[in-house]
Amino acid sequence: MFRPDRIAQTLNPTDAQRSALDSLNEATRKAADFLKANCPTGQTLTPPGRVSAMEHRLNAMQAAIKTVQPALENFYKLLTDEQKARFNLLGSQQS
Repeated sequence: MFRPDRIAQTLNPTDAQRSALDSLNEATRKAADFLKANCPTGQTLTPPGRVSAMEHRLNAMQAAIKTVQPALENFYKLLTDEQKARFNLLGSQQS
């Protein structure tokens, strides 16, 4: 789960980093809303229907990734090496 408050607490971001983190938070929210609206939730009983639903979900996930990735890359490039190490550790602790 994306936790901007935990990221901010761990990294103590500068103003520029905080702005990029806010943009990442907004992109993540948009991607989550998009997935909720575009991923089929009903079950289909036929194999072709299941494959079609899977394709629709994968396309929605790819679109969501394209929403989040630029904001994440922008935020990450603004971090110092020490902050990157702490940020990377955050991700591994959530697994």
